[in-house]
Parts: sequence; C-alpha cells; structure tokens
Amino acid sequence: MDTATDEPADNSMLIRAAADSATQLIVGRGPPTSTDGDDSEDPLVEMARLDPVMATSFVKSAMLMGGLSSGLVAVVSGALLAACWSSWALCERPLRWWLLVNCLLQLVQVSPWVVRLLMRVSLVRSRNR
Repeated sequence: MDTATDEPADNSMLIRAAADSATQLIVGRGPPTSTDGDDSEDPLVEMARLDPVMATSFVKSAMLMGGLSSGLVAVVSGALLAACWSSWALCERPLRWWLLVNCLLQLVQVSPWVVRLLMRVSLVRSRNR
C-alpha cells in the first residue's frame, strides 16, 4: 500500500481529533476522540496517543511561552516598581507590596524553566563533543 495515499487520511484524523479536543475544552465533554475505543478525559493524552511528536512539540512550545511570558511580566513589574516605588507609598492600599510579591512569584516560575533550559543546552553541547 502506498504511504502517500494514507497521509491525507491521517491528517483528516488528526484534524478531527484536534477539533474534538477543542470542543471538549470549550463546551465540556465532547465526542470521544480515541480510535481504539479507549475514552480519555484529557485532550493532551489523546493528542499524545494520536501523534506523539506533535504532542511533544506542543508541550515544549507551551513551556517556552510560559517561561518567556513569566520572565517578561517579572521584568516589566520590576522596572515599574523601581521607577515608581516612592510615589506609590502614598497609595491607601499596599499597591507596591502587592506588585513586589507578584514580581517575586513570577521570578519563581521562571527559575525552573531557566534551569531546565540550561540543562538541556549543556546536554546538547556534551553530545556534540
């Protein structure tokens, strides 16, 4: 059997699974997306069953965007705090302390991502030697 003719069927199955997963996320429990009769509640698990490479790529992209956005929020909050610290002392509520705690929590989220990224880079470099 020619693999070129099987490819559109696989793509349509992946598109249908992605649409069903989106339906499950938006509306709740949608139609089962499993082809082997094994119903899964988690769309990511179902995506991993259908296409492990795409699921891995999705998780890596989500981790990258989460780490970058947390870092960006921490930097912007820190810069804003540094620029306006003394003027915000006049606020009735502790705005500057809340922003400081928020900035620190964002940095805590970035730290594991940076450590994991550095470990991955060192692993790739050691394999290339």
